[in-house]
Amino acid sequence: MYHYHINLINLFQAFQLVDKGAFCQLLMFTQTKIHQEILIQAHAAEVKVHKALAKIEGKVSFTFNTWTSDAHDPYLSIMGHHITAPEG
Repeated sequence: MYHYHINLINLFQAFQLVDKGAFCQLLMFTQTKIHQEILIQAHAAEVKVHKALAKIEGKVSFTFNTWTSDAHDPYLSIMGHHITAPEG
């Protein structure tokens, strides 16, 4: 029984540690940095896609699909459709 109480006290001390200001600030900093990096990478990908699509004659149609796995992992699929007519 004594060992059980010690484990509960250690558990609560761990929760108190992560509730302190410095740890919360660290989490906010890393989330902000990760968010910024995602936006930078997304913009770079957007530029590449825009350049590739600019070379295509005609129109491209896009289909988007989103879903979540049983493990709660989010997914996004993007499919582009382009039909060309034979020359002549």
